[in-house]
Amino acid sequence: MLVKALARAWRWQKLPGEGVHRLVIEIAEAARISKSGVSQILRLAPLALDVVVEAILGGWVDQGEMLAQPEQPLPLGGRSSGST
Repeated sequence: MLVKALARAWRWQKLPGEGVHRLVIEIAEAARISKSGVSQILRLAPLALDVVVEAILGGWVDQGEMLAQPEQPLPLGGRSSGST
């Protein structure tokens, strides 16, 4: 779920530069989801790919919560004690 949202976010953020879908509403219509859904997913785009993938695969991030509030920092408590 989160991986798909991240892939969409990174793909959608490139569309205006490619001359495709310059407005959020255009992306929403093309993807057949709500404008607010597109906005929510686009907020994930600035996240660092390596950190997010580690969080997902390590199981120390609640994917539903991250989708709901992507601006919140990822929790570090679930990582192994050897990681920083």
